[in-house]
Amino acid sequence: MSNSDQIEPHNWEQLSLGDMPNEIVEEIEDPRVDRCKLHLLKDILAITLCATVANADGWIEIEEFGKSKQAWLETWLELPNGIPSDDTFRRVISAIDPEQFGRALANLREWIREALTRASNMEDNADDRSVEKDNEGEEDREKAGNGQQVAIDGKCLRSTNDEDHKRGNFYMLNAWATEEGVALGQRKVNGKSNEITEIPEILKALSIKGRIFTIDAAGAQKNIAEIIIDGEGDYILGLKGNQETLHNEACNYFSQALELYDQSQEKGLETATEMDSIGINVHTSESQGHGRHEKREVFVLTELDWLPVRENWKGLQSIVAVRSTRTCKGATSIEIRYYISSLNVDAKQMGKYIRSHWSIENSLHWILDVAFSEDKIGISKGNAPANLSMLRTLCLSLIKKNNRKGGVKTKRKKAAWDLEFLCEVLMGE
Repeated sequence: MSNSDQIEPHNWEQLSLGDMPNEIVEEIEDPRVDRCKLHLLKDILAITLCATVANADGWIEIEEFGKSKQAWLETWLELPNGIPSDDTFRRVISAIDPEQFGRALANLREWIREALTRASNMEDNADDRSVEKDNEGEEDREKAGNGQQVAIDGKCLRSTNDEDHKRGNFYMLNAWATEEGVALGQRKVNGKSNEITEIPEILKALSIKGRIFTIDAAGAQKNIAEIIIDGEGDYILGLKGNQETLHNEACNYFSQALELYDQSQEKGLETATEMDSIGINVHTSESQGHGRHEKREVFVLTELDWLPVRENWKGLQSIVAVRSTRTCKGATSIEIRYYISSLNVDAKQMGKYIRSHWSIENSLHWILDVAFSEDKIGISKGNAPANLSMLRTLCLSLIKKNNRKGGVKTKRKKAAWDLEFLCEVLMGE
């Protein structure tokens, strides 16, 4: 962010954001009995959101953030009995249904953004800005589906093994916009195998039209392909033994095609021409670094009349093979992965989509572990692991939207030190 783009200085501790409406949390069934409600639910959620942006990773840290920023929080929260204790944060967040928590979190984030924008007078007419923002939001939603790639993948929360409840580890299923680097949706999954039943649910909660969904082999299900095509989207699905017939057909076809390709290379023939003659487009790329050399060959087959199960997969247009040859310290390994897709694109573009899918590992899962210590925090009671995972993912999206210099971990610390910067992140600037 350039100096000219930075927000105008304000006395943030004295800005009046207005009263937060109770409607923010109206979708949550408050798990507490009335006589035990010393603190408002909306206050508890608001402090937890702000604290998580500001580098608080546990209940005690969330409470301490609230105490250190109490003067500011009192300008827009009711806090009838002061800052809740760490035990209150733990009990309440652990008891809220994750789906209800996710919806309330989205409402809360939007209200804070609008309230901070109005209070800081970022434009001459706050009402005009609000209308403008709403219009921008509609435009963004329209543009979002225009070829936007969405990677869907599960992340195991390894720190949630709770022997008391004998639940073991569970997964959070994430929908990640690969280019924008923001989370579009999350669902709690009890075990990797249950991703199959939860992927359709996360798809139903998203706008599918115009988007390209990339999913690993767990998503290679006929009903998932149908949901995406019926929603006017496209898919690239990993293909393994869970779809035995289709996987075997792909393996058999490409084993012969790759043998022809390798023979053509050995004879010095034009391999692209040879492959085009059997309906396969090829793209090759190489990379080298840290003592490792990798050659990636992408083969896209679009002539599928020979495939007996083609009609079982709605929208199926291509089958893809990606052969990776890696050489490290004199040792060479070869891996071939298969995919099915509703796209009819060349091998270069298909390779970009497949490679971009793994940004969900580097840009979301890895950062949650490193910058938010998600795999190390021993919070395991009730719905707390799922709810805090959704909270961290939202905070990560907000931080990544901020263009100031510094990594996620540094920005979280800066948000704890600098109230102006915290407000800037919460506004999505």
